[in-house]
Amino acid sequence: LGHHAEDAGVPALEEARVQVRLGGVARIRYWTDVTGEPVAARHHGAESLILAEARITYRAQAFHTDQVTVETRATRIGTSSFTLEHRLTARAPDGPARLIAVSDSVLVRYDYATERPVAVSDEDTAAIQVFEGRHLGLAAK
Repeated sequence: LGHHAEDAGVPALEEARVQVRLGGVARIRYWTDVTGEPVAARHHGAESLILAEARITYRAQAFHTDQVTVETRATRIGTSSFTLEHRLTARAPDGPARLIAVSDSVLVRYDYATERPVAVSDEDTAAIQVFEGRHLGLAAK
């Protein structure tokens, strides 16, 4: 068969919500680079991010020999959540990049000690907007 299964994009997007691969060269941890705050694992009552919703639309096949690039940007900030939009492209070793999928995901700031969502801080909101270079039309802030 030679092509990636349809569900192969979901783990890539899960990775992309934390790490952004720009131009196939640099790997950037989106949340950490934008806010300066590490993404914590579930332990010791830490606040972190949880994936609340993900949607992916496949546009073309990707093959095992392709280099897949995931571009990610924030598109909305709410009270305790924000939305990331993802664009996946694939490039054969000797070919142009082609769009293989588009996706969006909603991440929620979450406090594992209280087991409840927490607000995206004004500082984090400002940092995301500076990183994105635009106002995101804050929802319910």
